[in-house]
Amino acid sequence: MRRSALELAGPLSEYFFMYAEDLAYSIELKKAGKLIYFPQARVYHLQEERQRGKYQVKWLDSLFTWYLLHRAKPGELIGQEAPRAISLWLKLGVVKLIFMAGFMLRLMGYSLWAGLSQKKTTFLKTREMAVYLRHMFRVLFNQEISFGDISR
Repeated sequence: MRRSALELAGPLSEYFFMYAEDLAYSIELKKAGKLIYFPQARVYHLQEERQRGKYQVKWLDSLFTWYLLHRAKPGELIGQEAPRAISLWLKLGVVKLIFMAGFMLRLMGYSLWAGLSQKKTTFLKTREMAVYLRHMFRVLFNQEISFGDISR
């Protein structure tokens, strides 16, 4: 990235530890007219932690934080415009429910696939979806749920 683009777009938001900061910053670069897209570029993500059965859920929280910050107007999230803020929080709840439904469908699909194929990778994907779904349930309802023993 060129320094001129950094100066136009400003620094990265302090609200993101990691995950979703690239999305938020891309929007700032686009607003500054400094975002260039290379469709032929490829990124390969090595998933060593996933192979060891360690799954991160911070990316989900960062996406929801980004959603709120991207959709909110200044002052909305601290109560100056209560009706719109309530609407925004309700929309975020709907987005979270959609994520939960997606993880539930994937969990069911991977469980079926794991039972049929008996491959370790499908069991890892099943466990990953269960971790994400459990996290979403905890975030949305402040409750913990269990999916039994899905480790293989």
